[in-house]
Amino acid sequence: MTKARHIITIEEILSLNKEKVRYITLAYSYVRDYSCAEEIFSQCIFKLIQTKDSQYVSDYRSFFATSVKNRCINYLKRQQKECELNQNERRKERIGIEIERLTVQCAQEEFQTDFPALLEKCRCRMPDLTYEVFMAKRLDRMSYMEISKMFMISRSRINYEINRALKIFKDVFKDYLPVIALLICGVLS
Repeated sequence: MTKARHIITIEEILSLNKEKVRYITLAYSYVRDYSCAEEIFSQCIFKLIQTKDSQYVSDYRSFFATSVKNRCINYLKRQQKECELNQNERRKERIGIEIERLTVQCAQEEFQTDFPALLEKCRCRMPDLTYEVFMAKRLDRMSYMEISKMFMISRSRINYEINRALKIFKDVFKDYLPVIALLICGVLS
């Protein structure tokens, strides 16, 4: 069961500030500069205070950790641009590798966190018949004939319901398709 989403409260922001060392350490593990890590933490807290009334989250700690990671990635991208301007190819290459690692790691963590909620979202958007037909065909591996007898519908209606379910899955998972492709290929495992 997924947690209910709510607006981030000022008490939650204060609790994040009490865990300051944890998030600065997280930022430092990416940027390798303590003063920069402190600055990133401060920027994230400030941004969260500014936008707290518009942020609906189920877990404010993981939301904040993702914000810190994203700000670290942005910082590293700026550093990479500076290296391009200064023609420092070795540093630019190292930063590029770190950005790629962080980007893939963030995408994988987000997908793993949101997957049950995404499946539930698909289920809620599907009519009962669509869901049942899809599960019978894809999960139970039933033939068209068996599904037809079970639900008393035609083969063309079965195709329609399966395609309808696939469209809903595609719509809900559209932002995660690159991550799913990487997971299937075994790149992220």
